[in-house]
Amino acid sequence: MAVVQISKIQHRRGRKNEGTGLPQLSSGELGWAIDTQELYIGNGAVAEGAPYVGNTKVLTEHDNLFTLTEGYEYKAGSGLIDTGATQRSLQDRLDDRVDVAAFGVVGDGIVDDTVALQRAIDQTFINQTTVGNESSRITLYLKAGVYKISNTLYIPPHCKLIGAGKQKTFIRQTTNAFMLQTVNGSSIPGTYRINQSETGDLTYDIAPRNIHIEGITFDASTVSSVHGWMLNSTRDSSFKDIDIIGPWDLSNVEDLDDPAYTLLYGIECLSFSNSIGCDNLHFTDICVKGWPAAVASKYDITDITFSESCLELCGYGMIYGRGTSGTVSGERIGPRNIVVQNCVFKTIAKEAILQEAGFGIMSINNR
Repeated sequence: MAVVQISKIQHRRGRKNEGTGLPQLSSGELGWAIDTQELYIGNGAVAEGAPYVGNTKVLTEHDNLFTLTEGYEYKAGSGLIDTGATQRSLQDRLDDRVDVAAFGVVGDGIVDDTVALQRAIDQTFINQTTVGNESSRITLYLKAGVYKISNTLYIPPHCKLIGAGKQKTFIRQTTNAFMLQTVNGSSIPGTYRINQSETGDLTYDIAPRNIHIEGITFDASTVSSVHGWMLNSTRDSSFKDIDIIGPWDLSNVEDLDDPAYTLLYGIECLSFSNSIGCDNLHFTDICVKGWPAAVASKYDITDITFSESCLELCGYGMIYGRGTSGTVSGERIGPRNIVVQNCVFKTIAKEAILQEAGFGIMSINNR
């Protein structure tokens, strides 16, 4: 850098938002805006070599970087001629995916994250069923860590929870409550509706749907008596790369023959009416371990698939149709059109797949 002149640097201070505002500073002169806590330096004259006359803002701890960046633009690889990329604000780009930490979730395995995690789900997805709110249906991300909960997490329509992967992101239940329940689109924070809307019966348009959960271990292995997931009249949803771990082991195998023994389920699918039920659900790379029954339903569920999954150290692998009444709404027929393929049943005390009502339960290439 060529040194043009060495002289004493001048300083000025004043209020940016009063009078004529920030004046034109001399070359190299510093100006401090007291009211906005901003720092400027004079550019100098064009004759001196400055690109233009004016003042240059100096970044300080009081500046908001988002207001200063021109924006994010996708940069294509050299082999692409034209991507049609559009410049977006950096704030808009970062909001494509929201980390639960933005809602005060800690994930250290010590702090109880129940309230903060539910708040993250509520603020991101509750009441997003209505047409016009589609842009709010973003991805909620849970980085690797242990998220301690002491109550049920309620999952509304369009909820998309993505973790860093099973055995990396843990949601650890510490009480005898369901780890997860799906709720319908008329729910509001603090009031979670399962089998009806605010004004009456459950309808197709508000039923839990388009839910995607991936890359999380749900762990209730230290709790004495707990259910896993309750999927209530849930449709058109997918679950992938998930562990659902319970507290059951083979020392309790004799309880399975006791008619009074209440089976606890890793995953239970429920339906409450003849028209709205669990429908078109897909489970891929799921490990359900340590439950009296890994998967169960007595309801009129249909078109459910389990693939590339593992059911391990359970009393029963899958029970379909046990207790189906045949007359109660939502229990007229029982489970139907269930496909279980390329799965492993490991250390199962009773049947791997047991069907007592319903039809169309298919076992394909399971071990």
